[in-house]
Amino acid sequence: MNLYYIKYYRFKSCPRPPNWTKRDILDGIFYLLKNGCNWEDLPKDLPPYSTV
Repeated sequence: MNLYYIKYYRFKSCPRPPNWTKRDILDGIFYLLKNGCNWEDLPKDLPPYSTV
């Protein structure tokens, strides 16, 4: 086993950072529950409805 393989394997297993915080996703869910709107009618400052 060479050092390159070990570095590549270790780097590949690290998860990538999320695009949206969990707080943003919860805010989107709370917005839907509060206003009773459709999933597609979320404001642009919240995550897309496919994420929420």
